[in-house]
Amino acid sequence: ALRNVTHDHPANKDYVGDLKGIDVLLDVCQNHTHFSTGDVLESALSALVNVCVGHERNCRRILRRGLDVLIDIAEGVNLSLDAEEIEVEGEIQDEELRTFEMDKVTERRKSAVLESQKTNRALATNLLQILGPHNWIRCGHCGSKEEGGSRCK
Repeated sequence: ALRNVTHDHPANKDYVGDLKGIDVLLDVCQNHTHFSTGDVLESALSALVNVCVGHERNCRRILRRGLDVLIDIAEGVNLSLDAEEIEVEGEIQDEELRTFEMDKVTERRKSAVLESQKTNRALATNLLQILGPHNWIRCGHCGSKEEGGSRCK
């Protein structure tokens, strides 16, 4: 819902930023990296994309508070990317499945988890690219925008 209400709506983007919504979304991203909550992470990342597109102030908020979180997600830190490492058997609760049926279900679930993780990594990478042009600081001397350092030359 948050993703939809902020799409092409600057006033709602202002509200989300002013009411600490970005902090909440970044907390969701940081605390939902387990493969079983990939859909939650995807929703939070999608909402962050909409909140920051075309909104410099929200981009700067994300840079201040969530750069490390987004980099970790984009790089796959704390994500199991190898299908052998993903243990989905505990999620499947159908005791009437035969062994070969259970194997098929397990493989489909592992495949879905891997695709979800790829999607989340791509969303985080895209978000970092959206934030890139807003990664500057204000000169302590003259107030101009600078790409690095704390003062202009």
